[in-house]
Amino acid sequence: MNGNAFMKKAHLLKKLRLIIALIFLITGTFLFIDFTGISPDAAYVIFSHAQFIPSLISLLSAFGLAGLVCVLLMILTVLFGRVYCSTICPLGGLQDVFSFLARRISKKRKRFRYNKEYPLWRYGILGVVVVSSLTGFTLLINLLDPYSNFGKIFSVLFRPLYVQANNALASLLEKFNNYWLYSTGIGQHEWSIYLYPAFVLLVVFLFSFFGGRRYCNTICPVGTLLGLLSKVSVFKIQIDAKKCNSCGRCASVCKGECIDFKIRKIDFSRCVTCYNCLSECPLQAIGYSRGYALERTPVNEEPSRRLFLKKATLLVAATASSAPLVMDDTQNDSTGSLAPVHKKGTVTPPGSRNLEHFNKTCTACHLCISYCPMHVLQPSLLQYGLKGFMQPYMDYQSGYCNYECTRCTRVCPSGALVPVSREEKKTLQLGTVRFIKENCIVYLHDRSCGACAEHCPTQAVTMVPYKGALTIPSTNTSICIGCGACEYVCPAMPNKAIVVDAHAVHQKAEKPSLTKPALPQETKEDFPF
Repeated sequence: MNGNAFMKKAHLLKKLRLIIALIFLITGTFLFIDFTGISPDAAYVIFSHAQFIPSLISLLSAFGLAGLVCVLLMILTVLFGRVYCSTICPLGGLQDVFSFLARRISKKRKRFRYNKEYPLWRYGILGVVVVSSLTGFTLLINLLDPYSNFGKIFSVLFRPLYVQANNALASLLEKFNNYWLYSTGIGQHEWSIYLYPAFVLLVVFLFSFFGGRRYCNTICPVGTLLGLLSKVSVFKIQIDAKKCNSCGRCASVCKGECIDFKIRKIDFSRCVTCYNCLSECPLQAIGYSRGYALERTPVNEEPSRRLFLKKATLLVAATASSAPLVMDDTQNDSTGSLAPVHKKGTVTPPGSRNLEHFNKTCTACHLCISYCPMHVLQPSLLQYGLKGFMQPYMDYQSGYCNYECTRCTRVCPSGALVPVSREEKKTLQLGTVRFIKENCIVYLHDRSCGACAEHCPTQAVTMVPYKGALTIPSTNTSICIGCGACEYVCPAMPNKAIVVDAHAVHQKAEKPSLTKPALPQETKEDFPF
C-alpha cells in the first residue's frame, strides 16, 4: 500500500471513531438532561443497552437483547481491542473533551507521553469489584461503572443548570411575546446527593487534563476487564520495528499513554483504539496486524528504569449493613402535625419486582430518574442501606407516580426494572397507604381538606363523615397501588398525615370499581331565563 492510500485509510478510521464517539456523547448528554420528554423510547433503549456493565448484568440475570449486546462487545474487543472505550462509552467521550480543552488551554498539555502501568491499582480494583459483586454487594459497581457515573454527573449536576438556563431564556423571550420555550420546575435534591457526582467529575477532569485516558487505565473496572480481553485480540495495533525510527510522534498523540517508542512497543491492554497514532506516523510503521506477526528487532532497554517495586494502596470495600434507613418526613412550615411518622421500608420503582432483585441489578445510572416526568424517582443516600447508594427510590416528597405512566420500566438497560404494561401498572402494588389521624388537619383544626382523596386514582382513599359537615380520610389498602399521590399532596407539616409503606416484594392490588359522580337529572322544564 502506498503512503497516500495508507494515510487516507488511517484518517478515515480516526474520523469514523470520532463521529461515533460524538454521536454517543451528544445523545447521552441530551437524554440525561432533557426535561421535555421529546426523545423517543428507542433513543433511550439503543443508547443504554449499548453500555457494557448494564448489558453484562442483563446477560447474567436474564439472557435478552442487552445480553446479546454484551457478547457482541466482547467479541469486538477480542477482534480489534477496546473499541467500546473509544466510541461507545460516554464517559470516555467526556474525557476526550477534557483532554481537548487541556491542549487548547495549556501549551504544556499539547502532547501526551508514555506513562508506566499501575497493575496493582488496575487489577486490585477489578478484583475487589468482581468479588464483592459475586457476594451480592453491588455498591462498587454503582460507584465505578463509567456509564452510570456519566449518568450521575449529567442528571444530578448538569440537568438543573440546563433547566435554569432554559427558564431564564424562556422568561426573556416572554418579554417579546415569544413562547417558543416554557419554564419548568427544577428537581431539588438533598445537598449531599451532589457530593459524589461532583467528586467523580473532579477526578475524571483531573485525570483527563493531565493524562488523557489515565482514568480508564487506572480506576475504571470496565477498562481493565476489556484490557484483559484485548491482550488476546486477533488484531492489534503494533509497531513495525524495521520501519520505526523512534521519533516519538505516535506516543505524543496516544491518549492511553501506552506507546513506549524507545523500545517500539505498545501495551495493547491500555490502548483505547483512538487511532491517533495511525494517522500521525509519517513512516507507516504503526498499524493493525495479526497477533505477533510483526518482526521485532532488538533494541536497548533500560531494566533499571523498568524493574522496580510498584507500590499502591488497594481499596478496601467494607461490607455494611443493608438495612433500610428510617426517614422522618420533615418540612420547614408547620400545621401542628407532630405525631411521629416512621415509614416502613423504602418504595422501589415500578417494574423492580422486589427489593433484592432491584439492589442486585441496578447500576444507579439514573436514566430512569431523568426520564421520569413526575420527578418522583430520586437518587438515594442510605434509604436502601449502603449497598443501594445512589440507586433510585420513590420519593413522595418530590412527586408521585402517574397512574398510567410506565416510562421508567421501558428504558432500564440492566433489567433492574422490567417492562410493565399500562394495564399491569394499574394494579401493581408498590406499597400500601397508611393514615395517621393525629396529623390530619381535619382532626387537628376542624378544617375541611380532602386533598388526598381527590388525587387518589383508585379511590383507595375516600372521605367519610366526621363532625357535622366535616369529612375525614378513610383508606382501603386492598385497592391501593402505592403511587404516593396522597402523600405528595397532603398539606400536613412537619409530618404527613398519610404515607405509603413499602412492599419488599411488589404485589397485585385488587382492581378498583371506580364510580362516577351522579349526574344531575334531566328536566323538561324550560330554561329559567
